[in-house]
Amino acid sequence: MRYLHLLVLLLYGCSGVPVGEPDVVPLTSEPVWSEEAFRQHLRVLGSEALGGRMTGTRGYLQAAGYVEAQWRLALLQPVTETSFKRLYPVQVRVPRRIRVQMSARDSLFFVPGLEVMPDPGTGGGTRVARQLTTLRDSSLTLSGAAVMVPDSAFHEGMAAEVAARGGEVMLVVGELWPGVRGMPEAPLPIVRIRPEAAMRLAGLSRDGLLRWMQGTKRRRLFADLVVTVEHEASPYVWGLNLLGFVAGQHPVPARELVIVCAHLDGPGQPAGVRVYDPTRSGDAAAAVIELARRFSSMAHWTDLPERTILFALWSGSTFDHAGLRAYL
Repeated sequence: MRYLHLLVLLLYGCSGVPVGEPDVVPLTSEPVWSEEAFRQHLRVLGSEALGGRMTGTRGYLQAAGYVEAQWRLALLQPVTETSFKRLYPVQVRVPRRIRVQMSARDSLFFVPGLEVMPDPGTGGGTRVARQLTTLRDSSLTLSGAAVMVPDSAFHEGMAAEVAARGGEVMLVVGELWPGVRGMPEAPLPIVRIRPEAAMRLAGLSRDGLLRWMQGTKRRRLFADLVVTVEHEASPYVWGLNLLGFVAGQHPVPARELVIVCAHLDGPGQPAGVRVYDPTRSGDAAAAVIELARRFSSMAHWTDLPERTILFALWSGSTFDHAGLRAYL
């Protein structure tokens, strides 16, 4: 191919469509955009039954099967004689459960998915902290301490520093974003905690919490803070991309390739909790499914498109875009 044009669809504003088991909507064969078909795709991809469409899970495979069925109905050409699928291995570590609570009876408990969530790079195990501190603490040892940092200041190298100084756990204060990450894991649990939950834990107001995180003083907890993170490590899972194309009709521009693509996978349910992520609602993938039908139909009724169009749905977006990297 002489030229490679990469068109990544980033379509938002469609998250208001209700999810659930969709009604069966027959696909039109006309070469026009079908809002009804687009909404059907969005309902399927957003269905609770899929569990978030994380790469390597049953939900993602079900979503991929739906896409393949729709593209076959649309007479889209697969990348091989028989299949739209392209497999690649990716190494992952998936958090399965998180529990954060004080050891005293009837004391604080933080709700997974609403108040706390494991960071994608977290280590596993159970740790007990008896006091809170910050990275500005100049003590030689952080033994028995939970280190609290704002999300804006957090980076992956902090975990190794805290572990080397004897810290038990890292608490990253900010909004909760689900995800998974490839190996290796951090040397200690890293927990993302919402500001309101961090205020409850530290016994401070919002302004007081912000000022304290900029200082060096430790705060003793009224009871032990027990943090448990369980995750499942796998040598690899099979990532799955979906690729189909419409051949160009003009003898010269047909040698050029236009790629229309989006991520099919979603955040899944790390630690058993599904958190809505508006950037992976499935609207862009639904648009690619419908555009593939439209252009495939156009090719059967007209002498368009002039250029060859490759329609691609990637997996592995939470694994450093592993699906796109596998294609490139």
